[in-house]
Amino acid sequence: MKLLDRYYEEKWQIIPIRTGEKRPMWKNWPKRSISYLKARDWINHDQGNIAVVTGHGLTILDYDKRPGRITENIEFFRSYKTLLCFTPRGYHVYYQSEKKPSKAQVKKRSLTEGLESVRWENQYTLLPPSSVDGRAYWWLDSMKQPLREW
Repeated sequence: MKLLDRYYEEKWQIIPIRTGEKRPMWKNWPKRSISYLKARDWINHDQGNIAVVTGHGLTILDYDKRPGRITENIEFFRSYKTLLCFTPRGYHVYYQSEKKPSKAQVKKRSLTEGLESVRWENQYTLLPPSSVDGRAYWWLDSMKQPLREW
């Protein structure tokens, strides 16, 4: 459960997600996170997926497609000490920021190809080891680098 340890070390708000889906278990999910032990049991007993709630400085860029030049993007994101999670269709970029970045800021860095959304406050994103339709989410570099401000 090294990944789960890291999620709680980062003080991320973790919520349970329905098995094989992206929908939270509860309607009032922003107010109902689960403890480390409940999250561990949830994963170990294959009850469903888990997600992180954005906010408190955690921002996530959601890309629905992997561009042909993904290697260049990976190197760029690594230079900013972000975390990169691959999804079944694209990838998510995690970083700390006190202010929501605008799409213009992201565009300025030429990173808009495939960008679906910027998740900043009270939104959620699935985390590894989640899967949807049998396709897994997984971290580049297994979350070994620190998460820094962008």
